[in-house]
Amino acid sequence: MKIGRIILFAIVLSILVFGNSKSHAAEGDMTVTPTRIIFEDRDRSSQVLLVNRGETRATFRIEFVQMRMDEDGVMAEVSEPNERELFADPLIRYSPRQVTLEPGASQTIRLALRKPADLAAGEYRSHLLFYAIPPDAPDVDVEANPEQAGEGFKVDIRAIFRISIPVIVRHGDLPVQFEIADLALHPGNPPELALTMKRTGRRSVYGDIHVHYEPVGGGERRLLRYLKDFVIYTSNDIRRLRTPLDVPEDVRLAGGSLIVSYSRSDTEQAELLAEARLPLP
Repeated sequence: MKIGRIILFAIVLSILVFGNSKSHAAEGDMTVTPTRIIFEDRDRSSQVLLVNRGETRATFRIEFVQMRMDEDGVMAEVSEPNERELFADPLIRYSPRQVTLEPGASQTIRLALRKPADLAAGEYRSHLLFYAIPPDAPDVDVEANPEQAGEGFKVDIRAIFRISIPVIVRHGDLPVQFEIADLALHPGNPPELALTMKRTGRRSVYGDIHVHYEPVGGGERRLLRYLKDFVIYTSNDIRRLRTPLDVPEDVRLAGGSLIVSYSRSDTEQAELLAEARLPLP
């Protein structure tokens, strides 16, 4: 009996880098550095380093995709912008778009910004996607290769790892404001803090969240949680968060207050954007 060809089933696993405490993104057999590109003011060029971390020669493809974050921080691919989104890929030229690398070898992907003279003020964002191209599945004729005959199709399961990083273009005066709301402490082991981050304005901001406990009457604050590069993109007005707290053994969350601060992290100098206090019973 002639079965025909091998059927290839691929599992696609993605890492979408929209807020990452590392300076590089690593998944599968590749590393990408840095984890985001932001063009501001007079910036016109940038670059990304792709490294083959695998043990075999591999071909990688690079292309733009459009991603949207929901209110819980989950990213998904989209094809059309909503009323708050502007896509950056028409403004960016990059090369190469495909590269073959030996194990341990690297390739610099160069990006160039081309702003038209009539470009409207706003923040433009797309995501640069990196993934390895799997080898083609070979044809198998089981009449010529009876040792490969079976009762059905041969299944070849392969994981295709993908990394995407945001590429952001900011043009014009883009004010932004933040507010921390809906603070609530949920008991448990560990206890969890819930909050809503509200954004108004025309730009996204990467910020660091610090959660401190302050005893009754003041005193030394104790850090209970630190989140780096928490972002709200322009496609959202709010982003919800529920995060566990690392409470030291000598701290009892009774009385006093939890103080939550959000500080901008995409500039060299920290800038407090919002702060809120939750009194504890």
